[in-house]
Amino acid sequence: MGLEKWGPYLFLAGIVIALLIGVAQFTDAIWYALLVVLGLIVGIANVKDKEVVSFLVAAVALMVSSSALGPLVLIVGANAMTMVTTVINAIQVFVAPAAFIVALKAIYDLAGEGGVSKVTSKLR
Repeated sequence: MGLEKWGPYLFLAGIVIALLIGVAQFTDAIWYALLVVLGLIVGIANVKDKEVVSFLVAAVALMVSSSALGPLVLIVGANAMTMVTTVINAIQVFVAPAAFIVALKAIYDLAGEGGVSKVTSKLR
């Protein structure tokens, strides 16, 4: 079974681990290190060339929108907000390395044969 076939399972594992970190309030660095490693693998194996733009837009939207959840504390209360914040932070720790790898691959492709004209032709 190739790495590409493991990609969706690793992505799901990363989300489950992020949820566990938040719900159980795991504070050991090993959990976050595991999320980083899973994120790197997902970025390498799971995002196909045609999905690069969609993935990067979704990753940026996740990172930006999660910072706007501060007022949620008024609705769910301070204790629940700690859990929600920890889950969101763990998901960010998981998604950021994947986004970094995908962006790096996109930049490499842009710098390769065809450069910017290759990308702009895909956008048309």
